[in-house]
Amino acid sequence: MERHLAQAVDPLGPLLAAVEPVSAATAATLRTPVMGPDVLSPAQLAAWYERHHGSNVPKIPVLDDSVVALARVFIAEGRREGVRGDLAFVQSMLETGWLGFKWSQIPPDAYNYAGIYAYGGRQSLPDCTKGDSAPSRCMGTPTKGVRTQIQLLRSYADPSVKGMTGRLISAPSDRAGMAPYWEYFGGDNCPCGKLIWAAANDYGLYIVRMYSQAVVESGLARPCDPYTAAPRSEEHTSE
Repeated sequence: MERHLAQAVDPLGPLLAAVEPVSAATAATLRTPVMGPDVLSPAQLAAWYERHHGSNVPKIPVLDDSVVALARVFIAEGRREGVRGDLAFVQSMLETGWLGFKWSQIPPDAYNYAGIYAYGGRQSLPDCTKGDSAPSRCMGTPTKGVRTQIQLLRSYADPSVKGMTGRLISAPSDRAGMAPYWEYFGGDNCPCGKLIWAAANDYGLYIVRMYSQAVVESGLARPCDPYTAAPRSEEHTSE
């Protein structure tokens, strides 16, 4: 499951705003929970994209290359699982080279926004018209691609997923529930001693920095959010 980042990225520098102090009664954490409510709306996520990569042509074939339409899918799927869909959207910008898929082994029509199954050594896929060898990197639709990403994020963060059936994907059993915070993702960052999601050190921290930029630019600087457990909702595996 884990693999090196598919493309190089430019450093964003330090966080753009100080975090306000929070009382202990809020059960807040200085780390960034994977689970919880979204803060940024689809329109705010799309505006952040436009400010920094508006010259790109986003490659989202069946959504008419609409960034805001894709962001809506992330927010909806995040709410379904109790995962912060706005942060997952930011992760997808890192993974896809801002939806350009340049230097990626995954094509735009895979609708795979998180490099899932794109581990080192796999041959690049020109497109998904003829499918892919197992495990397939082709997700079929944007909704299924986002849902797979969101479910995988939850499985790393939420130990209750271990007992669930009918999931599209799950973290390896020895890592399920071991990374409730984004800062645990990448290289040797997890206190559990396991590699979470990507081989690059500080992978999750980089995503948090990107997210912080989007939050601050949207005028929504806020204290740390409390960790929120996911709802025990019915499982869905179809569109």
